[in-house]
Amino acid sequence: MRHTTLATAHAAAAPVLEVDGLTVRAGTGRGVTTLVEDLSFTIATGEVLGIVGESGSGKSMTASAIGGLLPAGVHVGAGRIVLEGREIQALSAAQRRALDGSRIGMVFQDPLSSFNPVRTVGSLLVESAARHQGLTASDARRRAIQALAEVRLPRPEQLIDAYPHQLSGGQRQRAMIALALLNGPSLVIADEPTTALDATVQLQVLALLKRGAASRAVLLITHDLAVAAVTCDRILVMQRGRSVEHGPAARVLDLPAHGYTRALLDAARRPTAAVEPAPGAP
Repeated sequence: MRHTTLATAHAAAAPVLEVDGLTVRAGTGRGVTTLVEDLSFTIATGEVLGIVGESGSGKSMTASAIGGLLPAGVHVGAGRIVLEGREIQALSAAQRRALDGSRIGMVFQDPLSSFNPVRTVGSLLVESAARHQGLTASDARRRAIQALAEVRLPRPEQLIDAYPHQLSGGQRQRAMIALALLNGPSLVIADEPTTALDATVQLQVLALLKRGAASRAVLLITHDLAVAAVTCDRILVMQRGRSVEHGPAARVLDLPAHGYTRALLDAARRPTAAVEPAPGAP
């Protein structure tokens, strides 16, 4: 009931993010491969949309397309990505850099490889605050310490000068969330943010993301249906680059309409089970 009510309320609000007919392709000419095909969804302020599916389903490519982080040789072939009423594929490189980190925050799966190993964690936050908020170096440092405290990192005045390898996995992920939320973005994209964490830390990180969603839209990419169940208001299920089911989290998880969704749920209960639906499944 809670998820259904939230989904209804969010549907009435103007979307922060609108994805319309998104198609992502790799290669050129006869060697083109479609990785995401004709994908559409919206996310409103205060809402968490989860995109779930097995590896290769296109969920991370979708996040990368929205975040402007598609790898070399991969491109948006069709469709529109609209953030706060502004179509972002048409932006120049300079406009895109201004957007990233200010209106879009990213939380990645592996913060150890995402952070620069030869720079302190705090230096990245200070640089981002100075660039996007126009703060002086001292004010940016104070804002960075505040951001680390907001994600409940202990002794933020000391951790700001720590290198990534000096933090635990959970602490690095909290620091990554602090960086993503630092400049008050309207959209946060979290791509498998809890995969490398133990169960207790997973719940803490998910609670931070859920709390951060109160004033922004959150797109959560995950293969873990349990993570989606405790975090998301709506769930979109992807298979082979296409959406096969989309609806309120409670309905999708409790009364799945598509055979692939049912297979995913069955695989979650039996980890060795195949996730492909039986022949003839809808």
